[in-house]
Amino acid sequence: MAGTAHHAMIFYAHRSTDRAALKAARGFTMMELIVVIVISGVLAAVVLPKFDVATGAGGRAYADTVKAGMRYARAIAVGHRRLVCVSFDASSNLIIRIASANPATTCDADLDGNSVFASPPAGISAAWSSGTIGYFQPNGWLTIDGAGLTGMNRTVTVTGETPISVNWFGRID
Repeated sequence: MAGTAHHAMIFYAHRSTDRAALKAARGFTMMELIVVIVISGVLAAVVLPKFDVATGAGGRAYADTVKAGMRYARAIAVGHRRLVCVSFDASSNLIIRIASANPATTCDADLDGNSVFASPPAGISAAWSSGTIGYFQPNGWLTIDGAGLTGMNRTVTVTGETPISVNWFGRID
């Protein structure tokens, strides 16, 4: 009998160890799951609006780059005393070109070997409010013709952003 009792003790000891291991391996309690869901909800409520702001920054960044490009084109026109042409291609890339000689009515040379000043992020477009090319004259004025005969206030629209106004005398806001 002593052998049987010994075997029974080993059997029960073994089973109690299995129960402890089984209890530890069951998973999470309902309370733990609820706490994780609540914390996830709070984080989502805080982080998702900021993520939306970050994804919308592409349009703002491109609008700022277009504004900087317009100022750069005007500065180049005045500094080099040359006609500088600003336009947008079919992909809304900001194109800046310069006349190789003065006087001129067209721009026939790329600035710094590349006519593309800036490219928009996906889903963003830009265009002049009227016409396709803005001409910055050597005196810094914006005209609608290369000869500089007609000054005109114009705007550039960038998808989802406040329009950029360019006054005929060269002010860019």
